[in-house]
Amino acid sequence: MVSGESFNHMVSNGISNLKAVLIVPLQATRNNNVNIFDDGLPQLMAHINIFNVLVGGSNVLHADARYTYQCFNNEFFNKFGVNGNQSPGLGSNLIDFKSWLKKPYYYVNCSRVPEEQRTAYRSLQNKGTNSCELPMDYMIFAIYEKNFQLDVFSGNINKID
Repeated sequence: MVSGESFNHMVSNGISNLKAVLIVPLQATRNNNVNIFDDGLPQLMAHINIFNVLVGGSNVLHADARYTYQCFNNEFFNKFGVNGNQSPGLGSNLIDFKSWLKKPYYYVNCSRVPEEQRTAYRSLQNKGTNSCELPMDYMIFAIYEKNFQLDVFSGNINKID
């Protein structure tokens, strides 16, 4: 995406048991050149404005807005922390405020839906505006759950989901 350009990407048209989406902004590569200074982390100051993730056509975040460090904390909080991220001195956010400002990650928890919608196949898309001065590519990870049953006697695997 060029600087200041809006995007609306359809990531998938059918995912069930979607848990979360992680978006990593990377500097766009032209002509398949590799940036020798790339450390594999998000691009410096690659912020997205008017950001949201849509699952089944519905916004996951309350409103389109500038995704901030506080939004990152709210989405990631209690997800992977020791004792639900409630123990003093122990936390799940491995990224501090200054590090996130320099190299942001966009994590959205998509599992807060009614029980009857969890197993339904729904579309996944993201939208926003590139507020970085450089052209950007976005690496999108859809985190979902699949259930199966293993018969230990025969070795057969049956899909439950």
